[in-house]
Amino acid sequence: MFVAFIALIVRSYMQNRLNEYMNSRKYTFQKILLELDKVKLIRSANHKNNFRLLNPSTKMQREIIEQLGLTPDAFGCV
Repeated sequence: MFVAFIALIVRSYMQNRLNEYMNSRKYTFQKILLELDKVKLIRSANHKNNFRLLNPSTKMQREIIEQLGLTPDAFGCV
């Protein structure tokens, strides 16, 4: 129950931050989640806290990450 509550908070935060972006591009929240589901990170064997993208990020993924107030380089999306 607690995990579901935290997930609801995260979902609400994402919807609030992405509301204007979704309206301007006519995207649904489901489409945004499907796009973010494609992001695959791998951890470097040498550094435990160093993550890299498995595949190059798309323009849409970079835009979503920026709209959420995160930096793309934090995810290796440069």
